[in-house]
Amino acid sequence: MHVELLISGHRIGGVCDQAVGKEISRSPWDGTVLGTYAEGGWSELLTAVASADDAFHTWKLSSIEERIQLFERIIALISERHQELAELISKEVAKPILMAGFEVTRMVETFRAAQGALEHGFFDTREETSFDWKLRVERKRQPRGVVFAITPFNFPMNLAAHKIAPALASGNTVVLKPSPKAALSTRRSQDSSCVGEWEYHSLEAFTQSCTFDSYAGFAVA
Repeated sequence: MHVELLISGHRIGGVCDQAVGKEISRSPWDGTVLGTYAEGGWSELLTAVASADDAFHTWKLSSIEERIQLFERIIALISERHQELAELISKEVAKPILMAGFEVTRMVETFRAAQGALEHGFFDTREETSFDWKLRVERKRQPRGVVFAITPFNFPMNLAAHKIAPALASGNTVVLKPSPKAALSTRRSQDSSCVGEWEYHSLEAFTQSCTFDSYAGFAVA
């Protein structure tokens, strides 16, 4: 298994791409090589942030219905690959398979909660009137821009979902930094949910998925 950077809808750092560094992911159980993932530098980081910023100007205008459709698709795709994702978590972060399965289920519920917030009008503009003070107050929840999300290794899929789901539901875009210790798990969950994959022709680009190494530079999971 090899995973690349995904920037502005383009995969960078393939197996034969010698311009981009690679790292090896090994299982903590026995040191077995699970796969490799691409590393990038500051130029790739800046491009990812710029791309997410460009995408924001389109995604923030998406309708509630379009966002709900996105989450329906994400939930369906993760559910279809539940066992595969659970097995990868178990191998890469040494989590018992039962707990790994719970994490994938929880990831689905996290996206479902964001969908529910959209369906129940959480992000709608609301008017509130005080008759005592003869005041009319309008409350708006507005997207702010690019969210830079950092996740640890111990819950590589669900904790990413905890950041991605509310950000996308509220009209923001995301640059994600998973842990290098769980690079494959986080990146595969993004493939499964089409977050990162859906630089989405009807909604255009809305997210990037990146993971920094311990020093300068970054790798995509």
